[in-house]
Amino acid sequence: MVPASVSGDRQCMERSLLVLFVVGLVLVASEFVIRRHRNMDIDLHDTWVSAGVGSLWFAAKAIGGYAGLIVVYRWISDQWAPWQLPLNNPLTWIGYWLVGDFFYYWVHRAEHRSRWMWASHVVHHSSTDFGFTTAIRMPPTEILYKPLTGLWAPLLGFPPAMYAAMAAWGLITGQLQHTRIVGSIGVLDRWLATPSNHRVHHGSNERYLDKNFGGQTMIWDRIFGTYEPESEPVVYGVTEPLAGTRVRDVALGGYPALWQARRSRRLESAGAAVQAPGQRQCDGPAATAATGRQGDRPARDAGQPLVMVQPADSMSAIAPPSTTSSPAARICLVATAERLPDRQ
Repeated sequence: MVPASVSGDRQCMERSLLVLFVVGLVLVASEFVIRRHRNMDIDLHDTWVSAGVGSLWFAAKAIGGYAGLIVVYRWISDQWAPWQLPLNNPLTWIGYWLVGDFFYYWVHRAEHRSRWMWASHVVHHSSTDFGFTTAIRMPPTEILYKPLTGLWAPLLGFPPAMYAAMAAWGLITGQLQHTRIVGSIGVLDRWLATPSNHRVHHGSNERYLDKNFGGQTMIWDRIFGTYEPESEPVVYGVTEPLAGTRVRDVALGGYPALWQARRSRRLESAGAAVQAPGQRQCDGPAATAATGRQGDRPARDAGQPLVMVQPADSMSAIAPPSTTSSPAARICLVATAERLPDRQ
């Protein structure tokens, strides 16, 4: 017998999914017509890939949420919440919106800093177009970690009955941010996650990398120093493309390349056992795969070579040539590309 509270939560989720589906279709169709009317370029292949990947994500989200997430969140709320906030109080909804944006900021920032999380999130950034279909190019693999990032809500006493509605609100407003048909909207760009601010976030321009993480506001970006206004034309996509452009290739994100890199390191570690003392293994191109974003580190001139020091028992360390002077280390020139991953 399903408890009445869980049954009610599931009904809210079903209605929210239906609203998301209908609103998403209307927005995509409307933007398509407007872009054609304005003679704006439309990448049809990219659009269809985004739709295919988004369908997989939508299915994973619906099945995962319906199968267990609602029950888990309800149980945590009932057993562990220190208090229960009133559902009918407007301050509860405002509080959820603001606190949720704070947690979203840090989860989103972590997705750009952790190799394993970026391997999933890169799916969303891989589109070289930017429109409402880009918003639905979400990674199905995020079902493996995203539910854990929402535990703050039941632990802080926010009623589970509001989760589906607030999630739908976040996804719909998020979709509205993914468009080129809306320009700057003045003072609102300074404090809210507007299309202009989110275009910056999707830019692969040097100055735009890892900026504007907020989902609803720019408050946390301003506080923690990651805000960047739109000041130059945006180049969409990632600095290191995925292995392919088919739906399957895009949906898997950077995980195949990460697996290849880890496999290469294991083989090289095995080979190190028969090397002369003092020798070091050098990662090949696989070591730089599944990345293509850089974090908050000093900029360097375009084309300046990077060198990689690869100890046999550790992850790669990236450094400019001038910082590596030890004669015992074997230095491997691995790239003159614009970016390589941070050390994690």
